[in-house]
Amino acid sequence: MGINQWDVQRALLLIVAIFIHECGHLIAMRACRYKNLRMLFVPFLGAMASGKPSEQNGLKIAIIAFSGPLAGLLAACVALLVWSISQSAMLLDFAQISVLLNGFNLLPILPLDGGHILNEALLARHPKAQVAFMILAAAALVALAVRLDALGLAAIAIVLLTSTKVTYLMASAINRLRMKEGMMGSDLTEEKIGQIREEIESANPLLRKLANAPKLSAQVENSWARVNKVFPGPASVGIILTAYLSTLLLVVPFGIRKTAQLKIKPLLTFNNEGIQMMTKGEFKGAVAAFDKALEMQPTNLVLLMNRGTARYRAGDYGGAFLDLSQVLEKKSDSQLALVYRALSGEETGDFESEINDCSAALRLKPDDEMMLVHRGYAESRMGRVDSGLADCDRALALDPTSPDMLRYRAYVKDIAGNYSGAGKDYAEAVSLSFAADMARIRWSIDLRRQKLSDSDVGLASRAPGFRDPWTRAIGLYLTGSLDEARLLSQAETIAPDLRSRHMGQACYYIGISHMLGGDANGARAFFEKSLQAGLRGSGETGLAQAELGRL
Repeated sequence: MGINQWDVQRALLLIVAIFIHECGHLIAMRACRYKNLRMLFVPFLGAMASGKPSEQNGLKIAIIAFSGPLAGLLAACVALLVWSISQSAMLLDFAQISVLLNGFNLLPILPLDGGHILNEALLARHPKAQVAFMILAAAALVALAVRLDALGLAAIAIVLLTSTKVTYLMASAINRLRMKEGMMGSDLTEEKIGQIREEIESANPLLRKLANAPKLSAQVENSWARVNKVFPGPASVGIILTAYLSTLLLVVPFGIRKTAQLKIKPLLTFNNEGIQMMTKGEFKGAVAAFDKALEMQPTNLVLLMNRGTARYRAGDYGGAFLDLSQVLEKKSDSQLALVYRALSGEETGDFESEINDCSAALRLKPDDEMMLVHRGYAESRMGRVDSGLADCDRALALDPTSPDMLRYRAYVKDIAGNYSGAGKDYAEAVSLSFAADMARIRWSIDLRRQKLSDSDVGLASRAPGFRDPWTRAIGLYLTGSLDEARLLSQAETIAPDLRSRHMGQACYYIGISHMLGGDANGARAFFEKSLQAGLRGSGETGLAQAELGRL
């Protein structure tokens, strides 16, 4: 069960923590001269230590109950001391697991150790108070079961509730026996056995069916021990309760807070380092920092979100998609994760996934114009041009002067072969943004497709000044300042990690030049090369595919 929730190491550390806890009980039992000592691991619940006492002594029972958590907390302290020297993440994991396990066991709920301590110190001699405590404990277990999604705790609560009546009747019978003259002390005579049998069979009629069974004999012996039970005095109660409450209310919260701080400190350091690198544009370094943080908390959604974003920025779209998918499995309404997974799907050419993520993001934020145009782009790439245009129109209605919205709508119109409409959108995008270099290139092409002059575009004068080297190379090629061979050569060398995208783009623009020159066969050949070389998510690959369809 542990392996399903964490990993092998943490599951094994949990077993070690349980073992040390139960050893604490066993050591205390041996010190109190218990016999038949044993430890039993209970599937899905943990473990238990048991033994047979030489006498019923409330103080000893409370001390034994307290010894398990005490051993576990001491083991956590030792682990932290060794960790301060070795800085071993495993020791810190163990310390945290041990503190949480033993802190949970100290809760004042039966059948946990804290419940037994409180019961023996205050309630065991008062049947009504004991039963009330059991009912409250059952209610608390149900609340914990709901909170922790732990059905085992709910099962224990049911057992507690069903046993309250018998517990009350048996405790009342023991009190009546204790009050009978001559019952306590000395030897267990036949007369006393008879009286005990009469009382316990009256309290629990089921025992009458066990008249000749060994179990009844054991019940009589146990009841006799309870009649002679020694309850702790006021001083002992004060000492055990002070130790218990101090541990529960001071030591355990301090241990939980301290181990959490120690575990979170290096994680926060790596996370902050990753965020700082992202602000500087060092996305691969940011991914490496988030990798280190996720080694400590592999399922941390914030870290997965951060690494997914960094991977997208670094061009690792497949990795980004995986990280963001893990975030959305746990938090399906994460707007940011939906946005970046949609963009990652677009880059890898998974357009159906992009459409689904854009639609989910739009359900959360219907006026997100960027998700509208990205969905429109993906729909156009899937051949649903009308739907794509509708989304782009909606986006532009929300932000009429956005160059980005205009460029996306122009692209969808290009896919549809509406070169006049696309050219107008590109022209408006250029008028609104000084950095719309690619829009200027596409505007020039659309004008040439309509056999119109592209002098207003000013591509020849502006292309040498384009800031991006690759966009500049395309502009120079389209104005005749760079030949095919040099454009293809630059596609090979300008950015090796984006080589296939650049080659796909180069082949598309060379194909367009052949088409504008009347060489349909040459255009077809280069459009096919664009599809073969380019990334499926590249815009030029989509345009090449549309042109091949028209050819």
